[in-house]
Amino acid sequence: MELLYLSNKKSFHRNWYFTPIPWRRRPLPLERVKEFPTTSMYSVHEPSVDCISKGKAHRRHEFGSKVSVATTSEGERAIYGQTLFSYSYLKISEIGYDKMSFLDQCSKENIHNRNIDISTYAWDAEHVLLVGELKEQRYVGFINHFDERVDPGIYHHMKIELLIYTKTMTIKDVAVSLPRVPRDDCPSMATSLDHIKGMDITRGFSAKIRKMVGGNKGCVHLNTLLIAMAPAAAQGSWINTYWQQKEAGQPDTEISNHLVDSCWAWRKNGPLVAALAKRLANILIRKKQHAEGKMNP
Repeated sequence: MELLYLSNKKSFHRNWYFTPIPWRRRPLPLERVKEFPTTSMYSVHEPSVDCISKGKAHRRHEFGSKVSVATTSEGERAIYGQTLFSYSYLKISEIGYDKMSFLDQCSKENIHNRNIDISTYAWDAEHVLLVGELKEQRYVGFINHFDERVDPGIYHHMKIELLIYTKTMTIKDVAVSLPRVPRDDCPSMATSLDHIKGMDITRGFSAKIRKMVGGNKGCVHLNTLLIAMAPAAAQGSWINTYWQQKEAGQPDTEISNHLVDSCWAWRKNGPLVAALAKRLANILIRKKQHAEGKMNP
């Protein structure tokens, strides 16, 4: 995978040397990103651009800036906007950046809340039960687009339970309950996730779910909850695997393979993966020596 940066120099530094040479796009191998300090500037012409780690399988890094935008209630007009500059390469005093949070700048009248809670329960040595619950609540009343009076309160409450085989991260069974939904058609979505049985929670899982039950083929809230449960499934499965051993365990090969390139900390050429690979290699050597009778049981 390659990233792109704008430069006519070989590396990024705080001090730039402007020359008449046109700026060109040159490929930067992903493994070289670690060579540059946090004081890197990624674009001279757009100094607010940062390298953003997304943690997605298809696009792990992007260049740009995050923004915060306030719009009218109809969403037709933007009334306020601010770029969330990091300015990692400048001192705060140099740009006069106000670190006051956006929450400190608004009226603090909470009108809506969406809460997602995900828990993992030990089923047995090879299975875990993952329970996800989404609750969405309005704190104000209003007249909606059907000219209906909408009162404050919980209007989305749904739960997904997944039985997962931890060795392969396979969904063995699924159960969906919808204690509270806003429309009469919504309860029919309780069976919309039945065909995810047998799927493996691996890279690309979110894209598969969107393709399978996205849009008018499913419930957007159930899909949101299910996609949020995927990373938690991995974490809970790993905890159960090592906890069930009841002693200092050996690295699991499947877990190790899943970790590699799953995020910046576990990048293929990073120190964590190198340390894990070394430990796995030592374990294989000891097993081989034991099998050959060169090591006491």
